[in-house]
Amino acid sequence: MPKPQDKKLNLPLYLNPVVSQADRAAMEALQHWYTTAKQNCQQRDELDGIIRGFHRDLYLAGLRLHQINPRLCRHVAEAMEQSDLDAETFSQQLSACGLLPSPAAETTNETVDLTPLTALLAEQSKQLGSMQDELSQLRKLAEQQARQLQKMKFASSAPSPGRKSDGSEEMDVSAMQSQIKQMQKVRAKGIF
Repeated sequence: MPKPQDKKLNLPLYLNPVVSQADRAAMEALQHWYTTAKQNCQQRDELDGIIRGFHRDLYLAGLRLHQINPRLCRHVAEAMEQSDLDAETFSQQLSACGLLPSPAAETTNETVDLTPLTALLAEQSKQLGSMQDELSQLRKLAEQQARQLQKMKFASSAPSPGRKSDGSEEMDVSAMQSQIKQMQKVRAKGIF
């Protein structure tokens, strides 16, 4: 059951295969995906869940692409007119939108500044190292605690020297001998 703050969106998709070749290619790709998914699912509920997840992924991916660069999003959408949008064509689209260096820039030996990425990786490695150290210390503490618990368990299960086999305890009265003698003297006098 959805939470009260969750919102459900129904976003219709209008494709016109008569006017747009990109729309026709998209409809064919969607129909092919649907047919394949339907063949792989035995139950209608399972298929409905897969369809909802597929549509959500497509919408969110397209929205993210649009946030990165609306022009790129349009280029990729229109690239559906081509028979295949392969990695090379997609790379060309990214270059055309200025998100990748153009092939001409690569041939002139321009280098991409990877310093920020290198710094980020170094920082992440440092954090990972400190986390591993902390985990090692926690592992040692856990092992020490387990040993102490084992000792306590062993000590509680071992019979103590003052305990009888029936579970009652014997008291060591040798330290109280002088008090016992005084009590015997008092009783002998007949006060009690």
